[in-house]
Amino acid sequence: MQKNNSRNMIGYGSKKFKVEWPNKARLAVQIVLNYEEG
Repeated sequence: MQKNNSRNMIGYGSKKFKVEWPNKARLAVQIVLNYEEG
């Protein structure tokens, strides 16, 4: 079976993956509200 993945499967190991947020932000907050009735 052939794998046709476009994902980056490279491991970073001991190297830190550098993420740069807009305006050099240091915190990202996500709020999710799931309301189910019934």
